[in-house]
This record gives sequence, structure tokens and C-alpha cells, in this order.
Amino acid sequence: MLTLSNLVKTTTKKRKRLGRGEGSRLGKNAGKGHKGQLKRSGKRRITFEGGQKPLVRRIPKFGKTEKPVRPKTLVFSLSVLDKLFNDGETLDFSTFEAKGIDTKFCKQIRIIKSGNLTKKLKISEDPKVYLTKGVKEVIAGQS
Repeated sequence: MLTLSNLVKTTTKKRKRLGRGEGSRLGKNAGKGHKGQLKRSGKRRITFEGGQKPLVRRIPKFGKTEKPVRPKTLVFSLSVLDKLFNDGETLDFSTFEAKGIDTKFCKQIRIIKSGNLTKKLKISEDPKVYLTKGVKEVIAGQS
């Protein structure tokens, strides 16, 4: 039989009814005291320390915070091309990948006139492979 003595206990509490007159003990200032920051509306940051420099800003930072710089352009000289390529091969982005050069973060391959080129190479119209004026003259002069 269900009676008042054997009812199941609930965990819900009644909420405080604030500002309902002096007789409720929570009238006038609604239990918040007089004036001041804690009486005002709006929340304080959890790290707020009364105007002094917060602990988060007082302690030094550790670890690397910068992102690693990735190469955007790979630069090759004529002497490196002489070692990499065989006679009659074409200079384009796919052949550099086929030679095992990591082009994952590479946007462009730039070839500069430095060293000697003994092999005959073909120039492709690949916008990802940029040849300097001097390199074009050297390759055109060999054919």
C-alpha cells in the first residue's frame, strides 16, 4: 500500500523564488547583498582575478606554436638536371614525380642556370615547370 511514509524520494529541489518581498528573506536584493560586481548581471570570466594579471598570462608559453613552413617552389640547377635526366626526356611536372622527387607540397618547379648541361632535353609547355631565360637558351642551343 502506498502511503506518505514509503514514497520514493525525488532528487529535484524547489527553486528559490527571489525578490518576492521582505518576508521571504530573499526580497529587496534577492540574496546578493548590496551593490558591487557580483550583484550585477552578466558573467565574469572563470580566470578573472580582480584586475591583476591572470595566471594564464603570467606563466610562460611552452612548445612550438608556429605551423611548419612548407616549400612552395622547388629549385633545380642545370647540373642537377644533368644527373637526374637522360637524353631526350621531357621537362614536365609528371617526370619529376616519376624520378621520385617529393612534390606533395610543391606548387611549382623552377630551373635556374647554374652548372653545365651535357644531355639534350625537351621543353614542355607545363605551367608548373618554370624555366629561366638562360635555361631556355641553353636547352634550345643544344638541339
